[in-house]
Amino acid sequence: MWTRLKNIIPLVTSRLNLEKQSEEQRIYLLWSSTISRAYGAEYRDRFKPTNFRNKTLFVTCPNSVWVNELQMKSGELAGKINQEIGFSAVERIKFFC
Repeated sequence: MWTRLKNIIPLVTSRLNLEKQSEEQRIYLLWSSTISRAYGAEYRDRFKPTNFRNKTLFVTCPNSVWVNELQMKSGELAGKINQEIGFSAVERIKFFC
């Protein structure tokens, strides 16, 4: 008895939690491109996403000045990520240094 590969792949990705990991990686990439467009490519590496949990993206910043700046723009930044991804994946962004 044979099982088609197209029937096995969803089971494997579900068991290995690959769908969630893939979504998280996509959000990290969208974060980088969003920051590059908003502040320039040189800032992309200064603000690193560290975790994505319960629709909250956690981002490290070099200092408290940037935490304050980005916190004021967090709704706009989350909106741009959600627009790119096509659904409301990020509800909040938390910044810390």
